Amino acid sequence: MNTETEIETLKKEVARLRREMDEYRQFIHYHPPGKDDDDRDCPAYLTIRCSILTVVNPSPPSQTQIFIIGSRLGPSFMMVGQDEKTRILMQLEKDQPEISLLGDDHQHKACLRVDNGEPSFEL
Repeated sequence: MNTETEIETLKKEVARLRREMDEYRQFIHYHPPGKDDDDRDCPAYLTIRCSILTVVNPSPPSQTQIFIIGSRLGPSFMMVGQDEKTRILMQLEKDQPEISLLGDDHQHKACLRVDNGEPSFEL
């Protein structure tokens, strides 16, 4: 490969990487260490803006373990078993909180919720 061809290839690769980074910047923002409004030290942190965040076990088999979901109905947090079935569900749908434990059959085995200000617990 001659130098000119290599430079053109590198230019295309850099342009592609810039496009990808621009796409990622829509969702990921790094906040460097600094001071808060009261002049106290703040550590660096990362903000991720997305509708679903999936946590996956990094070692094989790489199974999904946690979903954090934001929707127009409200936020949800799901913990998933090795069989990839939801086992624990926490949700805040239309400002009504609920925590559910689910079995192998994906049926509620225990549920704690508040409906219109009234708590309820079901087994």
